[in-house]
Amino acid sequence: MIDEALLKEFKDFESRSHDYFSDFYDRIKDDRLFLGGSHFDENDNKRFGKSRLKMPVDVVSNTIRAIVNQYSSAPYSWLTTDETLNDIANRFLTTTAVKASIYQALRNSTRLWFGVS
Repeated sequence: MIDEALLKEFKDFESRSHDYFSDFYDRIKDDRLFLGGSHFDENDNKRFGKSRLKMPVDVVSNTIRAIVNQYSSAPYSWLTTDETLNDIANRFLTTTAVKASIYQALRNSTRLWFGVS
């Protein structure tokens, strides 16, 4: 069972964090709306027609890829003073399924940081 005091402490922290960063989160939402074309009104849509893309630049996805792809140049590795343990752990980390899981976890956490679900 979860310690009630710890749970209360975490909820208090989350509440303070939400209050502190709420302006930042609102700015992210506004920026995403702008990047999605919300700054164009109906008159703009009539003037430009269907030839203009409503979302001119997908900055969020490009940024997520740029951050996550940094992993490819320096993948995780295990480093201790025990060479046998290092070898076992590094072989595990380089299996296809584990590499895919690490990549997906990095992608998910980066998307979460950007507020994209």
